Amino acid sequence: MTKRIALVLVLLLSSAVVVRAQSTAFTYQGHLTDGGVSASGNYDIQFTLKNALTGGVTVGTPLSAAPVAVANGIFTVTLDFDFLPFDGGERWLEIGVRAFGSAAAYTVLVPRQKLTSTPYAIKAFSATSITDGESANNVFPVQGMVWIKPGRFVMGSRAAVPGQPEEFLRLVNEGPQTVVTLTKGFWIGAHEVTQAEYQMVMGSNPSIFTGDTNRPVEMVSWVNAVSYCTTLTTTERMAGKIPEGWSYRLPTEAEWEYCCRAGARTTRFAYGDDLTSASLMNYAWIAQNSGGTTHPVEQKLANAWGLMDMHGNLWEWCLDYDSENLPGGSVTDPRGPLTGSFRVIKGGGWSSQQGAGFLRSARRIGQGTNNGRDYIGFRVVLSPNLPP
Repeated sequence: MTKRIALVLVLLLSSAVVVRAQSTAFTYQGHLTDGGVSASGNYDIQFTLKNALTGGVTVGTPLSAAPVAVANGIFTVTLDFDFLPFDGGERWLEIGVRAFGSAAAYTVLVPRQKLTSTPYAIKAFSATSITDGESANNVFPVQGMVWIKPGRFVMGSRAAVPGQPEEFLRLVNEGPQTVVTLTKGFWIGAHEVTQAEYQMVMGSNPSIFTGDTNRPVEMVSWVNAVSYCTTLTTTERMAGKIPEGWSYRLPTEAEWEYCCRAGARTTRFAYGDDLTSASLMNYAWIAQNSGGTTHPVEQKLANAWGLMDMHGNLWEWCLDYDSENLPGGSVTDPRGPLTGSFRVIKGGGWSSQQGAGFLRSARRIGQGTNNGRDYIGFRVVLSPNLPP
């Protein structure tokens, strides 16, 4: 298999200018990583405006491929397209990347980024490349999802270190550490499902913390979250965006922790051990900075895989039943117990105390499936159907 550039393109800023004479210019600032490391150097980045998700006629004028200087991952370009006046139709920005001077074809980042309303503001967070054969080419995830490659990591807490404060010690149900191999790649939401997204799919918003529909949805039980995934699957399949054999669902506990850790990291948090939790508020809404409420998604720093709010804002439902402890040894594609009374939630939330250990990657708690709480939300995975 030919190696392709592995890239994550994260939108940091988009600002649109008023439409004049059927022309719109906006500044696009992004963060480019290559192999998980912030890129530096010259890249060819090609932007193409389309009027359909999967092709259709290209509208406007594509930005000519040219060397784009990237420093510590950051680059800024000005895009200037000719638009017809906004007619409510879809517009999609397709982004292609390749190494400067390469003769290879552009790696097209997916999901494409949708432009909405006058003046065609970009409404998307990230786009991630995939390698041939890892995800079907007829799968088009909803906006704001990140492709996660298969891999291996260590799940659970490390053994306690003498002299650590008690709140940093491993809890009984966080061990023994278990080597987990995930053999299939999957898409996962870069952020928790928002109230707007939930309302669009389910026609209602059960949340207590309203006023900004970019806040994550809460007061959603495990049963409600599964129903959301089922309905979204049906809708997207009917629209031709995912084929039979693919579906939206909750992440397994192993998938969730793999994504939180961004791979093989064994530190307390995705960004490091941070034994004093001094940096935690840069990544998470917790009791000390939340003001007793949830906050809109995409406000805190992302982990190395472009995922936000894996720590804090809301605890998140996982697919698995809760278990008394981890299996230990080495396991492949684990699914948790076959039966149980509680499902796993992970990640901590807006009411979790700094330094109390609730927000660590390994922390796991069980909740009843019908419990909707103002501190529990969820994010979704898109993958080939799991075996029964």
